[in-house]
Amino acid sequence: MVAATPEADELLTKLLTKYGQGSEELGQAQFASLLQEVLQDMADSLTQHPITIVRDARLLDGSHLLKVCDSCI
Repeated sequence: MVAATPEADELLTKLLTKYGQGSEELGQAQFASLLQEVLQDMADSLTQHPITIVRDARLLDGSHLLKVCDSCI
């Protein structure tokens, strides 16, 4: 498990506070509308304070990189 940075934790807390209220069930259209609002808020926040995620980083030499690129085509 990876701990969130303080900035990411603050963003999640803000989103949960704003949208996490209420216990009613949502229909598909209501859920899609709410999800769109949440994703837009996240995009706006990440524009102001970008978060970098690095996962499974590997250093490759040039010949290995060419093999990887060739296999993608």
